[in-house]
Amino acid sequence: MQGPERRLEARIEALEERERRKPSQADKAFVERATPDTFTWVTKHTRTYNEHWQKEGRPRPDEPFPPHHYLAMLFAFFEIRDVVFIEKSRDLMISWACVAYLTLQAMKMPYCGVLFQAQNDKKVIQLVDYAKCMWRNSDERIKRFPSRQGARTPGGPRAELRQWQLHPWPSRRC
Repeated sequence: MQGPERRLEARIEALEERERRKPSQADKAFVERATPDTFTWVTKHTRTYNEHWQKEGRPRPDEPFPPHHYLAMLFAFFEIRDVVFIEKSRDLMISWACVAYLTLQAMKMPYCGVLFQAQNDKKVIQLVDYAKCMWRNSDERIKRFPSRQGARTPGGPRAELRQWQLHPWPSRRC
């Protein structure tokens, strides 16, 4: 078959495939339960990487965020403030928490971008890679949900941050 008949047939096949890929009601319900807030997503429905996992005696390099109460409070604070400044700390996972919050926001809002700014290119690349890691390690139902399409996570160094010891700050203006 050639010509208009073949094009019509190909279009019908494409529409049928698209319909098959649509999330089911059960998938939609799962995504809503898995991503009501950042704390739930990072502690139960995605995994992060820990480059020091062997030194720390962890069973594997990829695990969910630890369910620390201060992280739940931090994520809640991000929801009520547009700009948040947090003093640098090595052991509280604040940079990772900022990345987690912004990544989920980008995943939940179609075609929303997130810009990571840090002291230098190496740190920016690390933050973007971390966002990609959390997305890759999310449940497949979360990744393929339609509102998760089009998210972007570019990054760039910011000269004035080289003088300050601050975490990347979330500003959610999509």
